[in-house]
Amino acid sequence: MSIENTKRKELLGRKKKNSIDLDYKTCSKKISFCFIGNFKNLKKNSNSSPTKISFNKIFLNDINLKKSKIFSKGKLDPRFLGLKKSKKISNVINLKKWLNLYNNRNFVKHRFLCFLFGTLDEKYGSNFYIEKLKKIVSFEKKNLIISFLHLVIGDPLLAIWLIDEPQEILKIFQECCNDIIKDIFYPISEAKGLFYVQIFELPIFDRLKNLRNKKMNSLVKIQGVVVSKTDVYPHLKFFKLFCLKCFELQKTIYALKENKKIMFTSCFSCKANGPFQISWSHVEYSNFQTVFIQKLNTFTQIEHFPLIKEIILRNNLIDFVNLGEEIIVTGILKYHYNSNTNHFLNSRLFSVIIEANYIEKPKSLTHNFLFDTKEEKILNLIFKKKQVLECLLSSLLPSVFYNKDLKLAILIGLFGKQSGKLGSDLSIRNNINILIMGDPSTGKSQILRGLEKLLQKSFLITNQRNAKNKFNSSFIIKKQNNNNWNAEGSAFILADKGFCLIDGIENLNIKERLFLNKIMDYQFISLKKKENLEFIKARCSIIATTTSLYSNYQSDLSLINNSSLDEKFISKFDIHLLLKDVVDSSKDEMIGNLIIESHIKNHFSNLKKNDIQIQKKFFYPEYRDFDRPHFKKIISQNLFRKYIIYSRQCVKPVVSCYAHELISKIYILLRNEHFREDCVKPTLRHLEIILRLSIACARLHLRERAIKKDALKAISVFLRCFFNSQPFGFCKVLKYKFKEYIYPFELSFESLLNVLVNFFLQKLKIKTTIGFFKKKKFENKLKKLNVSKNFMKKFFQSKLFKKSGFKLSEDKRFIFYVS
Repeated sequence: MSIENTKRKELLGRKKKNSIDLDYKTCSKKISFCFIGNFKNLKKNSNSSPTKISFNKIFLNDINLKKSKIFSKGKLDPRFLGLKKSKKISNVINLKKWLNLYNNRNFVKHRFLCFLFGTLDEKYGSNFYIEKLKKIVSFEKKNLIISFLHLVIGDPLLAIWLIDEPQEILKIFQECCNDIIKDIFYPISEAKGLFYVQIFELPIFDRLKNLRNKKMNSLVKIQGVVVSKTDVYPHLKFFKLFCLKCFELQKTIYALKENKKIMFTSCFSCKANGPFQISWSHVEYSNFQTVFIQKLNTFTQIEHFPLIKEIILRNNLIDFVNLGEEIIVTGILKYHYNSNTNHFLNSRLFSVIIEANYIEKPKSLTHNFLFDTKEEKILNLIFKKKQVLECLLSSLLPSVFYNKDLKLAILIGLFGKQSGKLGSDLSIRNNINILIMGDPSTGKSQILRGLEKLLQKSFLITNQRNAKNKFNSSFIIKKQNNNNWNAEGSAFILADKGFCLIDGIENLNIKERLFLNKIMDYQFISLKKKENLEFIKARCSIIATTTSLYSNYQSDLSLINNSSLDEKFISKFDIHLLLKDVVDSSKDEMIGNLIIESHIKNHFSNLKKNDIQIQKKFFYPEYRDFDRPHFKKIISQNLFRKYIIYSRQCVKPVVSCYAHELISKIYILLRNEHFREDCVKPTLRHLEIILRLSIACARLHLRERAIKKDALKAISVFLRCFFNSQPFGFCKVLKYKFKEYIYPFELSFESLLNVLVNFFLQKLKIKTTIGFFKKKKFENKLKKLNVSKNFMKKFFQSKLFKKSGFKLSEDKRFIFYVS
């Protein structure tokens, strides 16, 4: 013990002499040390490095390192420094051939050792990667994760070689790390086996369609969704043979290598050249698994076939990925010859395969976007003016005519979140399912196509491509090439934590309806495969459309009697929306103008650029002010998409006490009402729907708590949808009783116009022949609603008032109605 203490004091007493004295004379020209500065802008992930890392010369702070075989007397072993005979890479064409030489491999090992022992953690003052190696041995792990950005700063030449020839250089890295572990942890590391080096934080993403043009055996980084997954299969690695003539076991161990044939020698006992057979008791396997990924943005398109790439998983990456998950893969690009697919062709076809090295699962969808400075200014302006809801309503589905009841219900449904947990065990569904029912040619499919373009993770199902989208409940598919079973994900699995849009839900079979019913209830899919039951998450909100049984919607009947769907199936949807084809001259004119304007915008390239009058006429029409709320600027679809993702991921509101009291009060009032047999009765399911809608309203405004205003807005949306699904006569009675909750007064031009129309209709009931009334009487009614005089003046001067059919007299004392 005394001798070891004296050695420690001697090592700590040295100032700069304890650093490793490398032979810089022999390798000064060929080694470029970039141990410069700090790398501070790294992400704080679990596998990532600390915020401050400095690259310095190697210091021997540990006695175990001093005693190791790699170091001798504070210097690197001369077997790692055979650098005089090595050739320059600039004179050699192929890097792979250059790495086959023993001295060149030692040269790469030497550079990697300098990188490992040169990375220091400034926070703790310890060696960063050596501490990682210690944790690997102590916790029995088998993977060392190295940052590519650290490698670029520490040794940029190694980073370039790693991209060009990752397979050979990763083998050298693994050999080097295994030697370090054997030297430092020699008694412990005998039973551990080999471990593997993984690379992460590659700066550039590669597109799936551009992978064929990339260099073979290069390092790539791609992103996508897991579409299908196979079982774990064994791969023959090492084996022994026995002779079938003398039945003697051969001493030589054979290994399967890529692109190389195994040369069998003669038997050592009988000297025969064969035949030989594998002895299955002397065999070593390595498991592998194949996963198919698909691009996020392209799996919703109808025109093109989706791009799917095959990824091979080995070692600790097996069973790391589930169906429907979004993953980022860094791996080696390889080509695979398809012998079964093109046996009738003269030319050979190859498919692209990626052998995964590291897989990263993003925690949320907010990893791939950031708000710009301009977008932040726009959002701050909207929140200052307190016009968030009006702005979002104006930017939602601009190609569809403005129907406030429909757009408001859809907008609140977009801000519903996936299922969460209440406490430790109880799980609650928080997403909002919407059913749109209407007459033919009312723009139902146009709404779904607009939502598909807006939302990031959405999947559209139409009648024409049910087979392509794999809607059915059979998820186990047998391949024709080999008798292997693959689990493939359906539309609901791919749209996990997103939206599934179904056009024409009445065309589904009974089995498909039962399957959809289970998904909406339990939010997962049960998969039976080889007597094993697996559960795959499908936490998606469903927006579906249907048509009525008759040619038009019969208002005398309820929504259930008008549809071909069952009552239990309809009750699973939270919001029921109606689209009726009603003849209205003013409304029809506005819809026609909207469609014409959208066609002109798409085909404006045919017009002359210098014709400014045509541009002003079609791009700034007067009739567009009635179509949208009174807001000058409409946000872009890209910003709207970012806002939805941010609010769904980051905002987690809680219902306040005042909102709880109001919701419980309305539920009691609804339960006390007497409902007929042909009507839909309120249940506890409807109480949960109001709670979900109030939370979604709070999330829309980025609030931490659902206030009384959010509860009022949710109640008004729910009561409109619930009463419209009843027969017409009973619907009128219910709307009259709950008119305070259905139409809460809000200070806007549209609310004032509704008050004006109702006031005019009351006057017509008394005196049918008169088409005007005094302005003061209308102003007195608005004063009771706490409307200021300045807001009244703006309303009378607005284009919405002029286009509604009302006009002021010259004296401004009377209001006339002009048809």
